[in-house]
Amino acid sequence: MKTLAKWIANNWRPVVTEKAAQTLMRTTKVEMVWKKCKAEVESEMQVMLEEANEEPTAAAKFRLRTAAAKRVFNSMDEQQKQRIAELVQNYKNEGNSTDIRQA
Repeated sequence: MKTLAKWIANNWRPVVTEKAAQTLMRTTKVEMVWKKCKAEVESEMQVMLEEANEEPTAAAKFRLRTAAAKRVFNSMDEQQKQRIAELVQNYKNEGNSTDIRQA
């Protein structure tokens, strides 16, 4: 009887547990631009810092990162934008690459 009670206590909610274990990978086109075109985004950040006459501190760079990535994305041609959209969809379907995943 104890064995049955222990089994029920451990297995009474397997559907909820399995559903909760599924993760949804979320990313945006701007985040993908940051990941794949980091050099272009950093140069755009430098331009934005010069326009605002700011020092290139870590806080300033962090604040401008998304805006700079968006500028880079908006300056891309349609083929490049389509490639970024494909990368985003691929990331949502497959998750992180194997070199980033934890063992």
